[in-house]
Amino acid sequence: MIHIRGKEVMEVDLSKNELQIMTVFWSADGPLTGAEIIKASEGKEWKERSLHSILNNLVEKGAIEINGSIRDGKVLSRTFVPKLSFVDYYEQIFVKCAPVELFQAMSAAMRKRPAFDSETADKISEILQELQEGLREKVDK
Repeated sequence: MIHIRGKEVMEVDLSKNELQIMTVFWSADGPLTGAEIIKASEGKEWKERSLHSILNNLVEKGAIEINGSIRDGKVLSRTFVPKLSFVDYYEQIFVKCAPVELFQAMSAAMRKRPAFDSETADKISEILQELQEGLREKVDK
């Protein structure tokens, strides 16, 4: 467990495939079945056996949990929901990074995003200002 924003967050290392599945969960509006995950996975065709194995790994790691089950025709399918949020996952990664390299990487990535605009830059500036103020308060204590 690590502490992020005053709360304990489970440290979870995800494989490339697990991260692809988590991205589907983070984009979803609610619980998902395996079939729904397969359908929502753009550019990736999962085999049911592989997906089942990945979902079990994610449950074991505490990244998702079984939410219930639904009947789809004659088949009873488990539904899953994420326990690990997008923000918590990436924060736990960023906590491990050196600040300068982290902001260099974020800056390069943001410049490549089509949605990067002055409003986004202003929000980032606000976040950095809050960070600076928090650091000043620590030094003053």
